[in-house]
Amino acid sequence: MLSLVHSTHTLPPPHVLGPELYNMLPTIEGAASLCTPAALSAMTPELSALLATFGCEWGMCLVHAHCTLAEGELMLARGNVSQPEMMQNLLEPYFPERWLADGRAFEYNAEKTAAPPAELVTQFHAIVTKAGLAGILGLYFAGNTPPVAEDRILLEHTEGRANIIESIDVRTADTGNIQTAWRPNLKAGPGMPVTLACVTTCPSNSHSRGPKHSTRR
Repeated sequence: MLSLVHSTHTLPPPHVLGPELYNMLPTIEGAASLCTPAALSAMTPELSALLATFGCEWGMCLVHAHCTLAEGELMLARGNVSQPEMMQNLLEPYFPERWLADGRAFEYNAEKTAAPPAELVTQFHAIVTKAGLAGILGLYFAGNTPPVAEDRILLEHTEGRANIIESIDVRTADTGNIQTAWRPNLKAGPGMPVTLACVTTCPSNSHSRGPKHSTRR
């Protein structure tokens, strides 16, 4: 198995791809410690306007690894489960779902996605680089997530190396969570600035089932 090297706030070298790239991603705690509320707030107006310009088809994510990949593996989502799979065993197409700020994919989906336009990647990269967070913030495809009722939340937890999403009552969700994904909030009134709404969170404490992420769409 490849070694797991957690980065700080810089992007991995441009030539690094595949499982080596994934294993250089930071932990959830490491990424969150650098993407502070103050840093995020300072970028919100520019980032939310940028994502809204491209139809909110892509959101912003906190870049982090869920597990360590072996040589030849990739992190692939099928329905509500995302887990490592051997690339040589895949008989059907798979599609990039999450990208670093420079456009390199690090997680994939069995359902068809759409890659962010080059102009979006270029502008996004410039904004997060200026903030010193190019290795912490990335883009994700938001078009495959079904709507969730207002009183429900999607909770993602890790079992072994698999990440499983389940729908739970929002009243039972943890409150001290780390924000890990955002999309533009288009519910503001006419003339109001577009803001970023958190759609995914992850508690910093661990437990027997592994780290959890809660998602609202």
